[in-house]
Amino acid sequence: MSLIKKLPKIDPNFKLVISLFNKMEINYWVCQGTLLGIIRDRSLIPWDPDIDLGIINKSLDILSLKKIMKNNGFNKKKKFFKNDNLITYQKKGGRDIDINFYKYHNKNKSVITEWYVPKSFLMKVIEALSLAKKYDGKGKILIRCLSFLEKFSKSLKMSLIKKNFFYKKAGYSHPSKFIKRFKVIKFYELDINVPFFYLEYLKYTYGNDWRKPKKNYSWFKDSPSTITTTNN
Repeated sequence: MSLIKKLPKIDPNFKLVISLFNKMEINYWVCQGTLLGIIRDRSLIPWDPDIDLGIINKSLDILSLKKIMKNNGFNKKKKFFKNDNLITYQKKGGRDIDINFYKYHNKNKSVITEWYVPKSFLMKVIEALSLAKKYDGKGKILIRCLSFLEKFSKSLKMSLIKKNFFYKKAGYSHPSKFIKRFKVIKFYELDINVPFFYLEYLKYTYGNDWRKPKKNYSWFKDSPSTITTTNN
C-alpha cells in the first residue's frame, strides 16, 4: 500500500461516515487496522488507505446503506464479485470506507468475514497486470512497464475466474464475544463504537506484539486470526 502523506487529524470520510452511522443508529464497530491505529497510536495509521468498519451480516439493509452513502457523495467501488463480505465506498478527499460484513460461525461461538484473494503468486501477477496502468503496489515500475499486457491479462483473469482457478476466500475469524458488547470511546470529537474487550480483540487479531508498528504488515500472512478456504 502506498504511503498517504499530510493527512488531517481526522479523515473527512471517516468523520462523515461515523456521524451518519451514529445518527442512523446503525450497529457498527470500528475494527481491524483502523481500531489498531486509534488504540495503539491515537491516530489513523498513515500508510493505511482505508477505514475498516464491521457490521453483522443481515443486520443492515444493503439498499438502505447504498442510498445513504450515495446521498452523501460516496460511490461504490466496482468489483468482480457481488457475494463476498466486503463493500468499499469511495469519495474524493479521504480514505476508502471498507464495510466488512461478519457472520456467525461454529454454532455462534465465532464470527468470520471473508474476501476474495488470488490463489497463488501467479494469480497475483495476473491481477497486477490486469490493472497495470493504474497499479500502485509493490513492483509498480515493472508492472507499469508491462501495461501493454493489460488487455490480455484482464481477459485471462476473467477466464480463470469463470473456471474457479483464480480466487480463494480469506478473511478474519474471532470469538463472537468480541462483538457481543461494545463501548463508545472518544476519538477527537467523534464518538465511535469499538468492541468492549478491544485490547483482547487486538491481541487476538494481530498477535502479542500488536503494539509494535509494522509498515509491511500483511493481514493474510501475519495475522493469527486469518482463515482461508479454496471454494468460491
